[in-house]
Parts: sequence; structure tokens; C-alpha cells
Amino acid sequence: MMTTRSIEAWDDPEGTFWTCDAPLLVPFRKNKGPSLLAAPHILWPVTPHRVVALTNEPSGQKAITRLATPKERGLVRHAIEQGRERWIFASPEQKDRLPKTKKFGRRTQMRMRCSQWTPHGLYVEPPGCCVEQADGFSAGPDVAFCDQELHVDAPAMWEYA
Repeated sequence: MMTTRSIEAWDDPEGTFWTCDAPLLVPFRKNKGPSLLAAPHILWPVTPHRVVALTNEPSGQKAITRLATPKERGLVRHAIEQGRERWIFASPEQKDRLPKTKKFGRRTQMRMRCSQWTPHGLYVEPPGCCVEQADGFSAGPDVAFCDQELHVDAPAMWEYA
């Protein structure tokens, strides 16, 4: 992974970065977590003043330290809201930036898709099927089965969401 990524340290003198209980964050795309190879950023919010980012944009240097742009600060905030397990850590100065009127009802959940087609568009002969498993950002697990009726629904799984 390290041979295909550039290391960047994003500094924020104002200390506006949140941290959370997930050490590495992969920002979601359309509420779906991309694979590590496809993700444009892998983020590690170290302190309120620094985030280490592994990016797909080659810089030609081993590591870069630079000021974070407003877009990157927003990317980190959004990734923390979606990728946290349970906790967001914010300093007393950051307390005003946390949402006050809404609860975080959604969080990272299991996303599973079953299909008679592979991701490359090849048809899978019955009784086979292709299962895609990923992380999703939703209020509960997001599961869709193929129409071969080979799978048994597990309604009790919603109790653990």
C-alpha cells in the first residue's frame, strides 16, 4: 500500500480537526465505503492540529507537510462523522462545531449485495451467486439478496444494528 500512496501531513494551526475512536478513516463515497485500493485518501487524525493522509496523488517526495485547505478540513470532519465507531473527541474550543440539534442516527453498518452478476459483468450460473460485502453509512444493515431464493433471511439480525 505504501508504494502506491503519498504521505501528507495536514496542519491546522487553529486546531479544528476532530479525532475519533477509529484510528484510520476511509471517506465514504455515496454512503458506501470504498476499498483501500480505490480510496483517494486514507486519513489518520492524530491531533486537533494534524492529520496524516495517505493519498493517491504522487508528489515525488517521501512526505509533505503543509497547511490543510478548508476542503480537506471538511473531508476529515465528514469522514469522522461517518467512520467513527462510537465516539468523536473534540476539544472544549471545538464544542461549538459539533451538531447540537441532531443526533448521529446513522453510523457504519454492514452492506451486502448478492447478485447473479460479477462486478465485471459476467453471469454466474445457478446455483451460484456473487456476494459483495462492504461498509455502508446508514441507520441499519443494508442487505439485498439475489432472486434465486437460495438465501435464508435472518430477521433477528436487525436487533444487533
